[in-house]
Amino acid sequence: MNSNRSIKSNTSLSSRISPNFQMSRSDNSTDYSLSPSLSISNNRSSFSTTRSDALEYVFDLFDFDDNKQLDRNEYNLWTIRTTGEEINDDDWSSIREHVGLDIDENVSKEKFLKLNDFN
Repeated sequence: MNSNRSIKSNTSLSSRISPNFQMSRSDNSTDYSLSPSLSISNNRSSFSTTRSDALEYVFDLFDFDDNKQLDRNEYNLWTIRTTGEEINDDDWSSIREHVGLDIDENVSKEKFLKLNDFN
């Protein structure tokens, strides 16, 4: 990864996500909230729609070049932010295989949603 790109992306990442993108849970409740105005509940239809909106929002945050795709570097920044770990070559190959990406293809929003579909 180009170090200038990394510094720019990390700086941009901090300003685009923090501090308003946090998940919270009330005591004795199954409702979750994502700031600023996204909420997730156990109601399946509400959960799916809102969760999809949240994932689309996250996708747009990490699409730094606004080309409607996440390249490996952009996807890696999302992975670091959510898991604390970088993706290695085997992980990237598994991701590509799971959503059917060609060797030179990046992750589209549709495929990003598929990667995060837990239904």
